[in-house]
Amino acid sequence: MFYIAGAIYTFGALFYLIFASGEIQPWARQEVEHEEEVLQVELTPLQKDEKKKPVQNGTAATGDEEKQSLKAQEDNSAANNVNV
Repeated sequence: MFYIAGAIYTFGALFYLIFASGEIQPWARQEVEHEEEVLQVELTPLQKDEKKKPVQNGTAATGDEEKQSLKAQEDNSAANNVNV
């Protein structure tokens, strides 16, 4: 069985070596009619937006909310110090 498979493989390899060619066939050629256009893009660096409010705990903080939050934190820390 092994010799039969080897013979088939050898016959196929010899047939390919004798009759194969490396020429590109006419049906495989791709014709290009025009050049591709290239898009030109100008890159600019990112700039900080001074109008946006700072983000605190996932929400935008306003001046009053920030003051209230700081006051609440101070009150909590004062209460914790008294309880100790």
